[in-house]
Amino acid sequence: MKKVLLLIIVLGIIIFSKDIKPYLIGEDQALTQNVFNFLEDTENRKDVYAASIDLNGGSSANTCVYFVAEVLRRNNFNVAKEICNISQIIPIFEEKGWEKESDYKDLMPGDICFTTDA
Repeated sequence: MKKVLLLIIVLGIIIFSKDIKPYLIGEDQALTQNVFNFLEDTENRKDVYAASIDLNGGSSANTCVYFVAEVLRRNNFNVAKEICNISQIIPIFEEKGWEKESDYKDLMPGDICFTTDA
């Protein structure tokens, strides 16, 4: 179930929630499209998930940021391997000029979403 939820969050196919605060990468169309295309491949998802577990010391619990960071790294976006939580990754997005979007209707395939107020 965690694998499915993680994929749903990453692809921007989300469950309706008033608390959703996604970070959009839609301004960078090439990265957005690359992330979407990359995650369309089952083997890519499995490989990134396995790498996320490894980065999390062998545990599959709470690997969502590891997963997102690894997807971004594999699509030529520089994220340190030590990034492991939302409070660490959000400043990276902000530095790149990515913006929060509160309206799920504006999400595009490849956008990155977190269900948090952080």
